[in-house]
Amino acid sequence: MVQKRGLNIKKGKIMKIQVMTITPQMAVDMLKKNTENRKLRESTIETYATDMRNGDWVLTHQGIAFDNDGKLIDGQHRLYAIIRANVPVETLVTTGSQGHMNIDTQIKRTPTDILGIEKNKVAIVKMWKEGTVRFLSGRKSMLSIAEIKGWYDIHKEAIDFAVESTHTHKLYLRMNAIKAAVATAYYHVDHEKLKRFCEVLISGEAVNELDKDPLKLREWVIFNKDAKSSSNRLVYLRVQQVIKKYMEGVVIQSVSFKGPKVNDPLYYLPEDEEKLENV
Repeated sequence: MVQKRGLNIKKGKIMKIQVMTITPQMAVDMLKKNTENRKLRESTIETYATDMRNGDWVLTHQGIAFDNDGKLIDGQHRLYAIIRANVPVETLVTTGSQGHMNIDTQIKRTPTDILGIEKNKVAIVKMWKEGTVRFLSGRKSMLSIAEIKGWYDIHKEAIDFAVESTHTHKLYLRMNAIKAAVATAYYHVDHEKLKRFCEVLISGEAVNELDKDPLKLREWVIFNKDAKSSSNRLVYLRVQQVIKKYMEGVVIQSVSFKGPKVNDPLYYLPEDEEKLENV
């Protein structure tokens, strides 16, 4: 095999790699050659398109590939995203690839691998964004690396506070929903009182009557089957509800809350509140 100037020559076959600017119409034309590919993932298309619209899509060594017969074997999600974003995108285009058997079969890099941000901090961002997207804007998609970094950079202080204040080795108390709820409350309540709330929640040691609130929450998280089997959203809401009562100086009798808006968050991120004002 001989490698020279971007050419991969093997048994008389040449693989050519070049940088091209793909317009939406070019993407439509290329997709006509998409006859043997994996099932499309709508969330991936929307994630790519969002980055393209926002100018966060960058040129890398990955791109669009065609085999020796001219069939599209890699890059269909990128092409559909270019059409959806309706913007031209610069990318690598490979022709003469030797097939798709070894494409995307290795270990995928995680946001933690790429950004160096701790896994539980990435999880908080994902919970926030999924919650915001799902319940406010209606958009459902994966978060791109650029979006994760953007949100973390904006809310780093709140996220770091939540992770540090709720650090524990106890399995159920390590739930990311708890950390996300604390990080959101960080924007609305006294930080020293919130830190004290977390100390009691994690340690299980109370010194006054009001400390019964985080103790009740602790018991619910550890022993109640609803907390263990419920969605992250329910745990997130219950933590917010107990934090609010604690901040108001109200001693709760249980973690069961009732009311017409019991399933609505009590605390929002600053940017979420702006969206709510326009709903």
